[in-house]
Amino acid sequence: MPLPGESSQLMMAPAERLVELKQLSKQTDMARKAGVMILLYGKDIVRLALIRRTLDGSVHSGQIALPGGEKETIDKDLQATAQRELYEEIGIEEEEYTVIRPLTDIYIPPSNFYVQPYVAYCQATPQFIKQEREVAEILEVPVDQLLNDSCLINTKLTSAYNTIIEVPAFKFYGNIVWGATAMILYELRDLLKEGLKII
Repeated sequence: MPLPGESSQLMMAPAERLVELKQLSKQTDMARKAGVMILLYGKDIVRLALIRRTLDGSVHSGQIALPGGEKETIDKDLQATAQRELYEEIGIEEEEYTVIRPLTDIYIPPSNFYVQPYVAYCQATPQFIKQEREVAEILEVPVDQLLNDSCLINTKLTSAYNTIIEVPAFKFYGNIVWGATAMILYELRDLLKEGLKII
């Protein structure tokens, strides 16, 4: 199944991100590389795992994100990065899940990261073990919520540049998911609506 791509991601892009992307385009040669994993799990009720980052003073401090991080020299590729970070941040072993496919890569101007997302599926509900230094909380969101239009909102938030901006976002049980994470999840949403099979 072809990916919806950037046109899908941009449905959840803040206005300032659209301006930045037009000015910068993808500077993948200069950007740092990262991999993130969308872990879907369960049979009767399929959920996805998100994390809330700790308040560490970084650009994305305290935000809700997907498990993932920067590519290290030990990683053979960005899928290996995403799998390593999935284990380090929430304790999921590679043997517990199957990687289904990559999604469209995305450039994040505030942190200068080129991010490659992947989708994986775990049949059983995993036993999460969060990394206390980087992960404040693990959020479990039913995929039905991702597909529900009532979870799509516009809200005002403080951007990475300390300005108040209005952004499109997902709202899951009071938790606001915006920025690159929302853009990645919107592409997954489109794929699921188009019939992507995960079980």
